[in-house]
Amino acid sequence: MINKFKKIETRYPVENIRYKGEQVWSYLRNDYFAKTVESKTKAYTLSKKQTFITLLFLKLKQGVYGYKNWFHLYDYMFFSDSQERILYSGKYIDKSLEKIMEMYGYDSCLMIEEPATSHYPIEKVATKHIVSM
Repeated sequence: MINKFKKIETRYPVENIRYKGEQVWSYLRNDYFAKTVESKTKAYTLSKKQTFITLLFLKLKQGVYGYKNWFHLYDYMFFSDSQERILYSGKYIDKSLEKIMEMYGYDSCLMIEEPATSHYPIEKVATKHIVSM
C-alpha cells in the first residue's frame, strides 16, 4: 500500500492538488489510508448508541472490581493504574507501589487502581486490597 503512495507521489505533482489555494494531498492520503486499513481489517466503528452501551457495561464491570474491599478500614490509600503492573512469579505486581505497601503492611493499605485498558484478573493480582477507580 505504501508503494502505491510512492508511485502516485513520484509520477504526479501532488503538491498541486489544491482546494481554495491550500494543498490537500496529505489530507486525501491520510483519509485513503484509513479507509483502506478499515476495509482490510474490517474494523468498523460502532454507532454512538453501541459505543454508549459498551462504555456503560465496561464502567459497571470496572465498578465491581474488588468491591468487597471498600467495606474495610485502611490507614493508607494508594492510587495507581494498571499500566504499572508487571508479571512477577505468576502474579501481577505494581512495580512502583508494591514494596511501599509491603513496608506499611498489606492489610493497612488500599490500592485504588485506574484501568489503562482493563484490569488484570483479580485472582492474578498480587495486591490484596484493590478496587477500581
